Amino acid sequence: ASGAEAEAADEISQLKARIHALEGELSAHSKERVRAARPKRIILIRHGESEGNVNKYRYETVPDAHISLTERGQEQALECGQKLKRLVGDQRVAFYVSPFRRTRQTLAGVKQALCPDQIVRDDRLDPRIREQEFGNYQVVPEMEKCFEERKSVGRFWYRFPHGESGADVYQRISNFLESMFRELDVNYQRPESRRPENLVVVTHGLTMRLFCMRFFRWSVETFETVWNPGNCEMWVLQCDESTGSYSLSTEKVDKPLSMRKVRVFMADGSVIEREIPDYLGIPPPRQSNTAAILDKLGLDQKDVTALSFGNEEATILEQAVTGSPVPSAPGISMLPEFPTEP
Repeated sequence: ASGAEAEAADEISQLKARIHALEGELSAHSKERVRAARPKRIILIRHGESEGNVNKYRYETVPDAHISLTERGQEQALECGQKLKRLVGDQRVAFYVSPFRRTRQTLAGVKQALCPDQIVRDDRLDPRIREQEFGNYQVVPEMEKCFEERKSVGRFWYRFPHGESGADVYQRISNFLESMFRELDVNYQRPESRRPENLVVVTHGLTMRLFCMRFFRWSVETFETVWNPGNCEMWVLQCDESTGSYSLSTEKVDKPLSMRKVRVFMADGSVIEREIPDYLGIPPPRQSNTAAILDKLGLDQKDVTALSFGNEEATILEQAVTGSPVPSAPGISMLPEFPTEP
């Protein structure tokens, strides 16, 4: 009896192992199906030129959500649609759009370049991707004072009276991305003809930057280096089909501009201030990538002792690769960039 029991226990153990292996195979297969059904591109588009872009006093009498495109902005939307069509060809497209008037008008212009059959579902108006709130109306002298204050606080942290901070917008963008990926992750359950190969988000400049900050886990310092996109500028997140991950594309599309100030401690004891061009083009973790930074600056590593970023309260000092001693300087702290970028 004991021999039969041992044999039965062994069979049960083998069966459990087989079930566990099958579960792993099913899980891997499911993940592969999810990955294969993800869009080839996520495309971010800023609205065209608006009345507020050319006349800041317009905001004093018209709520931000009701600001319209100018005639030039409408032309930009049509041109942007042609650029989108050249990028996606006849591939399937789906849209998310901020409910503000200028973004909806931009989307209407963009869609004129596409065939109706390319658009696989109704457009999604989502208030989470709206513009940063500056208050119901924007009195110009008061706003100019706020913009001046923001320089010392930072674009991410500064909260406008009766409005939002960049951090507030970041929170709702994070929530939007969670919803967006929940939808994408069930794409494989839909007929292939209803799966978007390109997901287009028509939104606002700051929202585009914060979308990328959340998506790529940029630090606050990196976010602050990125310039606002121009009207109807298009940023493309390209999918790597082998991994399902996305990266910012720079081929035949607009490229986010970024620049960061740095203090360079030279081996001869002098200190110079420079601006690092194309900061986003530095492989992460950017701030500690000394060799790439010096290459952007056109400096030789042997001539540099250290690099210093930030302000006096939280300056980050990186010792140069030469191993030379770090010069003493008031207010300098050895802090790592946080969060670490992938």
